[in-house]
Amino acid sequence: MKKLLLAAAAALMSFTLSAQIFVGGSVVLNSNSTANNMTNPATTTKISAFTLSPNAGLILSDDLLVGARLNLMIGNSPAINQTDFGFGLNPYARYRLLEIGPFAILAEGGINFNTVTTKVITTNVGHQKDTDTSFGLYAEPVITYPLDDHITLEAALNVARVAFTTTKTKGNWHTDNPAGDTATADNSTTTFNLGADADNVIGGLGAIRIGFTYKF
Repeated sequence: MKKLLLAAAAALMSFTLSAQIFVGGSVVLNSNSTANNMTNPATTTKISAFTLSPNAGLILSDDLLVGARLNLMIGNSPAINQTDFGFGLNPYARYRLLEIGPFAILAEGGINFNTVTTKVITTNVGHQKDTDTSFGLYAEPVITYPLDDHITLEAALNVARVAFTTTKTKGNWHTDNPAGDTATADNSTTTFNLGADADNVIGGLGAIRIGFTYKF
Protein backbone atom coordinates (compact mmCIF):
# COMPACT_ATOMS: atom_id res chain seq x y z
CA MET A 1 0.00 0.00 0.00
CA LYS A 2 2.84 2.35 0.90
CA LYS A 3 4.58 1.69 -2.42
CA LEU A 4 1.33 2.36 -4.27
CA LEU A 5 0.88 5.72 -2.52
CA LEU A 6 4.50 6.69 -3.24
CA ALA A 7 4.07 5.74 -6.89
CA ALA A 8 0.85 7.77 -7.14
CA ALA A 9 2.53 10.78 -5.47
CA ALA A 10 5.51 10.52 -7.83
CA ALA A 11 3.23 10.31 -10.86
CA LEU A 12 1.23 13.33 -9.67
CA MET A 13 4.41 15.33 -9.04
CA SER A 14 5.79 14.43 -12.47
CA PHE A 15 2.48 15.39 -14.12
CA THR A 16 2.35 18.70 -12.21
CA LEU A 17 5.94 19.61 -13.03
CA SER A 18 5.27 18.99 -16.73
CA ALA A 19 2.23 21.27 -16.68
CA GLN A 20 2.50 24.90 -17.70
CA ILE A 21 1.85 27.68 -15.21
CA PHE A 22 -0.38 30.61 -16.06
CA VAL A 23 -1.31 33.84 -14.30
CA GLY A 24 -3.91 36.44 -15.18
CA GLY A 25 -6.75 38.51 -13.90
CA SER A 26 -9.30 41.19 -14.52
CA VAL A 27 -10.07 44.67 -13.21
CA VAL A 28 -13.59 46.08 -13.26
CA LEU A 29 -14.82 49.55 -12.33
CA ASN A 30 -18.57 50.08 -12.12
CA SER A 31 -20.26 53.42 -11.53
CA ASN A 32 -23.91 54.37 -11.86
CA SER A 33 -26.04 57.32 -10.82
CA THR A 34 -29.76 57.44 -10.01
CA ALA A 35 -31.60 60.77 -10.01
CA ASN A 36 -34.66 61.26 -7.83
CA ASN A 37 -36.75 64.20 -9.05
CA MET A 38 -39.55 63.49 -6.58
CA THR A 39 -37.67 65.29 -3.81
CA ASN A 40 -37.16 69.03 -3.43
CA PRO A 41 -34.39 69.66 -4.20
CA ALA A 42 -33.76 66.70 -6.51
CA THR A 43 -31.18 64.20 -5.28
CA THR A 44 -28.69 61.96 -7.06
CA THR A 45 -27.36 58.72 -5.64
CA LYS A 46 -24.06 57.50 -7.08
CA ILE A 47 -22.77 53.99 -6.44
CA SER A 48 -19.22 53.01 -7.40
CA ALA A 49 -17.53 49.62 -7.13
CA PHE A 50 -14.00 48.46 -7.94
CA THR A 51 -13.20 44.75 -8.30
CA LEU A 52 -9.73 43.20 -8.68
CA SER A 53 -9.56 39.51 -9.61
CA PRO A 54 -6.06 38.00 -9.95
CA ASN A 55 -5.86 34.31 -10.81
CA ALA A 56 -3.28 31.56 -11.37
CA GLY A 57 -3.21 27.89 -12.20
CA LEU A 58 -1.86 25.02 -14.28
CA ILE A 59 -2.43 24.09 -17.92
CA LEU A 60 -2.63 20.30 -17.72
CA SER A 61 -3.16 19.70 -21.45
CA ASP A 62 -4.20 21.52 -24.63
CA ASP A 63 -7.84 21.13 -23.55
CA LEU A 64 -7.77 21.22 -19.75
CA LEU A 65 -6.63 23.68 -17.09
CA VAL A 66 -7.26 24.25 -13.40
CA GLY A 67 -6.87 27.46 -11.44
CA ALA A 68 -8.09 29.67 -8.64
CA ARG A 69 -9.32 33.26 -8.66
CA LEU A 70 -9.12 35.73 -5.77
CA ASN A 71 -11.76 38.48 -5.83
CA LEU A 72 -11.52 41.76 -3.93
CA MET A 73 -14.28 44.39 -4.14
CA ILE A 74 -14.57 47.88 -2.69
CA GLY A 75 -17.66 50.03 -3.20
CA ASN A 76 -19.19 53.19 -1.82
CA SER A 77 -22.15 55.52 -2.11
CA PRO A 78 -21.36 58.86 -0.41
CA ALA A 79 -24.93 60.18 -0.75
CA ILE A 80 -26.24 57.56 1.68
CA ASN A 81 -22.98 57.02 3.63
CA GLN A 82 -22.69 53.43 2.42
CA THR A 83 -19.46 51.45 2.07
CA ASP A 84 -19.00 47.90 0.80
CA PHE A 85 -16.12 45.47 1.06
CA GLY A 86 -16.09 42.03 -0.47
CA PHE A 87 -13.74 39.05 -0.59
CA GLY A 88 -14.10 35.91 -2.66
CA LEU A 89 -12.23 32.71 -3.49
CA ASN A 90 -13.04 30.83 -6.68
CA PRO A 91 -11.27 27.55 -7.61
CA TYR A 92 -12.26 26.38 -11.09
CA ALA A 93 -11.51 24.09 -14.03
CA ARG A 94 -11.87 24.70 -17.77
CA TYR A 95 -12.26 22.31 -20.67
CA ARG A 96 -11.97 23.28 -24.35
CA LEU A 97 -15.16 22.42 -26.22
CA LEU A 98 -14.43 23.69 -29.73
CA GLU A 99 -12.43 26.15 -31.82
CA ILE A 100 -13.71 28.61 -34.41
CA GLY A 101 -10.71 30.08 -36.21
CA PRO A 102 -8.51 31.76 -33.58
CA PHE A 103 -11.35 31.73 -31.02
CA ALA A 104 -11.92 28.91 -28.57
CA ILE A 105 -15.01 28.15 -26.50
CA LEU A 106 -14.41 26.54 -23.12
CA ALA A 107 -16.69 25.30 -20.37
CA GLU A 108 -15.74 26.57 -16.91
CA GLY A 109 -17.05 25.02 -13.72
CA GLY A 110 -16.12 25.95 -10.20
CA ILE A 111 -16.88 26.78 -6.61
CA ASN A 112 -17.59 30.29 -5.32
CA PHE A 113 -17.09 31.45 -1.76
CA ASN A 114 -17.92 35.14 -1.21
CA THR A 115 -18.42 37.44 1.73
CA VAL A 116 -19.62 41.04 1.41
CA THR A 117 -19.97 43.51 4.28
CA THR A 118 -22.12 46.62 3.82
CA LYS A 119 -22.13 49.50 6.29
CA VAL A 120 -24.65 52.37 6.22
CA ILE A 121 -24.44 55.37 8.58
CA THR A 122 -27.51 57.55 9.04
CA THR A 123 -26.48 60.80 10.71
CA ASN A 124 -28.09 61.35 14.14
CA VAL A 125 -30.08 58.14 13.73
CA GLY A 126 -27.78 55.12 13.79
CA HIS A 127 -25.70 52.74 11.74
CA GLN A 128 -26.31 49.38 10.12
CA LYS A 129 -23.91 46.56 9.22
CA ASP A 130 -24.92 43.61 7.05
CA THR A 131 -22.66 40.68 6.15
CA ASP A 132 -23.61 38.29 3.36
CA THR A 133 -21.67 35.02 3.16
CA SER A 134 -22.38 32.80 0.16
CA PHE A 135 -21.24 29.43 -1.14
CA GLY A 136 -22.16 28.04 -4.52
CA LEU A 137 -21.44 25.95 -7.59
CA TYR A 138 -21.55 27.30 -11.13
CA ALA A 139 -20.87 26.55 -14.80
CA GLU A 140 -20.45 29.09 -17.60
CA PRO A 141 -18.95 29.39 -21.11
CA VAL A 142 -15.69 31.26 -21.70
CA ILE A 143 -14.45 32.61 -25.04
CA THR A 144 -10.69 33.05 -25.54
CA TYR A 145 -8.57 34.76 -28.19
CA PRO A 146 -4.74 34.37 -28.26
CA LEU A 147 -2.71 37.51 -28.94
CA ASP A 148 0.54 35.53 -29.11
CA ASP A 149 2.10 32.38 -27.66
CA HIS A 150 1.88 33.74 -24.12
CA ILE A 151 -1.02 36.21 -23.78
CA THR A 152 -4.67 35.22 -24.25
CA LEU A 153 -7.69 37.45 -23.88
CA GLU A 154 -10.82 35.91 -22.36
CA ALA A 155 -14.47 36.77 -21.80
CA ALA A 156 -16.62 34.78 -19.38
CA LEU A 157 -20.30 34.96 -20.33
CA ASN A 158 -22.08 35.27 -16.98
CA VAL A 159 -25.30 35.82 -18.93
CA ALA A 160 -25.24 32.09 -19.76
CA ARG A 161 -24.20 30.99 -16.26
CA VAL A 162 -25.93 28.20 -14.35
CA ALA A 163 -25.45 28.57 -10.59
CA PHE A 164 -26.66 27.14 -7.29
CA THR A 165 -25.96 29.39 -4.30
CA THR A 166 -26.76 29.46 -0.61
CA THR A 167 -26.36 32.76 1.25
CA LYS A 168 -26.43 33.60 4.95
CA THR A 169 -27.03 37.19 6.05
CA LYS A 170 -26.21 38.67 9.43
CA GLY A 171 -27.51 42.16 10.14
CA ASN A 172 -26.85 44.52 13.02
CA TRP A 173 -28.52 47.88 13.67
CA HIS A 174 -27.41 50.30 16.39
CA THR A 175 -29.21 53.56 17.17
CA ASP A 176 -27.54 56.78 18.30
CA ASN A 177 -30.07 57.53 21.03
CA PRO A 178 -28.85 57.58 24.67
CA ALA A 179 -30.19 54.10 25.29
CA GLY A 180 -28.08 52.77 22.42
CA ASP A 181 -30.71 50.30 21.24
CA THR A 182 -29.49 47.51 19.00
CA ALA A 183 -31.21 44.96 16.80
CA THR A 184 -29.94 41.90 14.96
CA ALA A 185 -31.37 39.79 12.16
CA ASP A 186 -30.14 36.54 10.64
CA ASN A 187 -31.55 34.79 7.61
CA SER A 188 -30.50 32.45 4.84
CA THR A 189 -31.55 31.96 1.22
CA THR A 190 -30.92 29.33 -1.43
CA THR A 191 -31.12 30.27 -5.10
CA PHE A 192 -30.80 28.62 -8.49
CA ASN A 193 -29.97 31.00 -11.33
CA LEU A 194 -29.68 30.83 -15.08
CA GLY A 195 -27.92 33.99 -16.23
CA ALA A 196 -26.28 36.98 -14.56
CA ASP A 197 -27.48 37.89 -11.08
CA ALA A 198 -26.41 39.67 -7.91
CA ASP A 199 -24.03 36.84 -7.03
CA ASN A 200 -21.92 37.76 -10.08
CA VAL A 201 -20.93 41.07 -8.50
CA ILE A 202 -17.87 39.56 -6.87
CA GLY A 203 -15.68 38.51 -9.78
CA GLY A 204 -18.27 39.18 -12.42
CA LEU A 205 -19.97 42.55 -12.22
CA GLY A 206 -22.51 41.94 -14.94
CA ALA A 207 -23.14 39.77 -17.95
CA ILE A 208 -19.52 39.61 -19.20
CA ARG A 209 -16.23 39.39 -17.29
CA ILE A 210 -13.22 40.34 -19.43
CA GLY A 211 -9.66 39.45 -18.49
CA PHE A 212 -6.44 37.85 -19.69
CA THR A 213 -4.02 35.02 -18.95
CA TYR A 214 -0.24 34.87 -19.38
CA LYS A 215 1.27 31.43 -20.07
CA PHE A 216 4.91 30.92 -19.08
